[in-house]
Amino acid sequence: MTTVAATSHVAHAHHDDRSFVRKYIFSTDHKIIGIQFLFVSLFFLLVGGLLAMQMRWQLGFPGKPMPGGGSSPTRWRRAGCCCPSTTSSS
Repeated sequence: MTTVAATSHVAHAHHDDRSFVRKYIFSTDHKIIGIQFLFVSLFFLLVGGLLAMQMRWQLGFPGKPMPGGGSSPTRWRRAGCCCPSTTSSS
């Protein structure tokens, strides 16, 4: 005769009731802080790489617009700020 083992649903020993923001953004756990560091460093690696490619484009092709619809260098002042177009349509 076969017997079937009775399985009861056992709750997990640890369930975290904190929200996403409280658990992952304001965490003091060293493992979560390591994951935050990983994602933030990858994000800034991407941003830095894009800025480096922009500078290389400007040095290689001065005065030409960036590929992909970048802003024209004629719109930039010497201080580095982008100026809105001042032409009126009247």
